[in-house]
Parts: sequence; C-alpha cells; structure tokens
Amino acid sequence: MRVCSSVVLVVCAAFGASLGVAVEWTPSDPPGGTAVALAGDGAGTLWVATEGGGVFRSSDGGALWTAVNQGLGSRAAVALARSAGGRLWAGTEAGPYVSDDGGDSWSGPGSGLTDPGVAALALDPASGTPWLATVGGVFTSS
Repeated sequence: MRVCSSVVLVVCAAFGASLGVAVEWTPSDPPGGTAVALAGDGAGTLWVATEGGGVFRSSDGGALWTAVNQGLGSRAAVALARSAGGRLWAGTEAGPYVSDDGGDSWSGPGSGLTDPGVAALALDPASGTPWLATVGGVFTSS
C-alpha cells in the first residue's frame, strides 16, 4: 500500500508539472500511523484510514484530526469510500464497516465473506453499491 501511495504522489506531481502547475505538498498527518486511504465530502470534511489507528476525521483542512472508531472492528483500516448520499465505508482487516453519521459510529461487517480482510473498496458512482476486493475474491452487497 505504501509503495502505491508513493507512486500516486509521484504521478500526480509529474502530471501537475506537465501542465505547468506548481505542485506543493503540505503535511497534515493524523496521529494514527501510516495514512493509506482518503475520502471527502466536498464541503470541507475529510476522513483518512490508517494502518494502525483506524479512521480519523478533520473538518478544518487537516489541522486537527479526531479518531472516529466507535464500533469499528479493527484499527487496521486500508480503504475508505463515501457515497453521494453520505454513507461512509471503511475496509479493514476484519471486514467492511459502514457509518451513516460521518464515522461517529460503525456497523458491520455482515456475512457471506469467505475471507473478510478488505484489500480494496469501491462504490458504484450511480447506485452507491459497494464492491470489495478480499483475499477470498470480489464481493458486492445491496
């Protein structure tokens, strides 16, 4: 995951430079360890998944981060996604979790996963249907 994140940053920086745009990065690290995934609401709130600290939320541009892990079954969060309707999904080593209150509380992981450890998470942009990639295969839920 960390290598992929570095590659994405290098590609973004190179792409920005090719457009003649000055790209300057400012650190805004949450306290939970290595950040591996981000989701935002388009109105100034940002969530970050960390490898060891769970999920953190910031509503001030990353100046302050608050842990939002109540009900999250694992602090090893590797994926985040937010639907257009505001539902927040977190993929963890214990499975997928969902929050309808911005991360204040989480429920999950449900049933039917042969190996619950989530490697990647995506939402269908039209329907909001979640898709999970796990060691056990690719899964979806209604």
